[in-house]
Amino acid sequence: MYPKTVWRRLRAAGVAAALISPTLLTAPAVAGPERQCDCKDNDRDGAIDERADCLYDFEVEATADDTYDLAMDGVIFGQDNDWQLAHVWPYPVQAGRHVLSMVAEDEHLIAQGFLAEARSPFMSTEVTGGSFWHLQSTLPLDPNWRITGNGVFTADGGHICPGQAATWSGIPASLAGSDWVWAGGCDPDTDPTVNYGVAEFEICPEASVCCALEDGTVTTLLARECDDIGGTQTWADLCEEVCCQLRDGTVLTTTVAHCDARGGAIVPDDVCLGEECNCEDDDGDGLIDEGIDCAYAGDITLTADDAYDMWIDGAPGPSNATWSQATTVPFAVGPGTHSIAVEAWDVQLSWQGFLARVQPPFAASYDTGAGLWQLSSTVPAGAAWRTTGAGLPVNDSAAICANQAAWGGQPAALAGADWVWDGGCDPDPDPRQNAAYTEFEVCMEAWVCCVLDDGTVATTNAIECEFNGQIVSWAECAPDPCEPIECPPDMTPVDTDGDGCDDACKSTGGGKGDPTLTR
Repeated sequence: MYPKTVWRRLRAAGVAAALISPTLLTAPAVAGPERQCDCKDNDRDGAIDERADCLYDFEVEATADDTYDLAMDGVIFGQDNDWQLAHVWPYPVQAGRHVLSMVAEDEHLIAQGFLAEARSPFMSTEVTGGSFWHLQSTLPLDPNWRITGNGVFTADGGHICPGQAATWSGIPASLAGSDWVWAGGCDPDTDPTVNYGVAEFEICPEASVCCALEDGTVTTLLARECDDIGGTQTWADLCEEVCCQLRDGTVLTTTVAHCDARGGAIVPDDVCLGEECNCEDDDGDGLIDEGIDCAYAGDITLTADDAYDMWIDGAPGPSNATWSQATTVPFAVGPGTHSIAVEAWDVQLSWQGFLARVQPPFAASYDTGAGLWQLSSTVPAGAAWRTTGAGLPVNDSAAICANQAAWGGQPAALAGADWVWDGGCDPDPDPRQNAAYTEFEVCMEAWVCCVLDDGTVATTNAIECEFNGQIVSWAECAPDPCEPIECPPDMTPVDTDGDGCDDACKSTGGGKGDPTLTR
């Protein structure tokens, strides 16, 4: 995914949406030269990387007791007769199906076995002892078996040599996942002194096509599979999943063919990423968790001497009249600004105080005594103050009760919070009631310019900045001006790292292969 600032520049530049003609659904494959060796059908002719110079790494590491040779499609490329040494045999291969074969022979009538791994970045590593190698102890009838793979039966794993660790003093470290194997038995007394083996594999297997079925659906299949079910083959990339915006404004992830058939336009992928309930800007539009119902868990723990009523976002919460017991009230809220309001009062004419901690999701706690609560000994009329704090002064440390020992300290769940009361905690001044209010934000505005703890300045999520730095402004940081770059007459500037500034020169290439970059 692009960095957030890059997405913003893309949107600012007005990234064009692409439309593909419905006639392409039945268009034939377009033949032409393959331009890249990338395991893809770039020329859409049903074959992959058919150029002769497209070669892919492949190697076999092997040893045998006592000798062996290896062949690829009938061409011998590895031979050895030192059973105590595993040797690596590289053999680059073209795209397509290949037949790897071996002939191993026991010469000393002591023990017999074959040990190997076949490796390539384009396939999983295959070892002897698995299902990759097929072994038998009789010469295949087909004289071209090393080219065709015909005549060698499928091994079932029963050919793994028992007691191999003792016989061969273990396995070389580089072949630790392999097993010594021999069709017919590893003890020479059983006398299959020769083994024949075949392993078939594909590099860049048969090209897939986009297959249009009679019911109008499209799917990606091998060409032969599409033919078998009566489908119509078309360009393979028409089955590629894209972000599609329909005429009514709906966006969805679908295939190129399906998007085109419905008259949609292909738009940048981030439009379809969609928001998840994670307090992050998933779709890169500068907003967080918008357009979906998200509920994040938080709680408030509180008590009052002597009783209280509580509201969460204006909705009534529980009441309590047991000042010596703190109650934890869970709540769930979505993105945005939320309020906690409490009306507390003294009943017993002894001490009076309010003690609370709000633990919002994705934020630090809001403790009484930390300057985060508004307190007033006059409860505003009406209900507006419960959702806006209207009519309440900003609280400060003067509201902290001087003698908190009167309550025997704080409950463990509220350690660090302070008993507070506007007007004095001793009942003699007689402010018998208090209104308390605090508000907090969940998933705050996405983009802020932030000075991080390490001194760097970056555009980041406001919550990330709150925890890792200091907010400079509620806006994206202004980008540094780009230094101009001068290019020769036959080259043009290009931005290679996506930071919005040109940093290299690109040749137009004149239609001969890929453009050349110079710095």
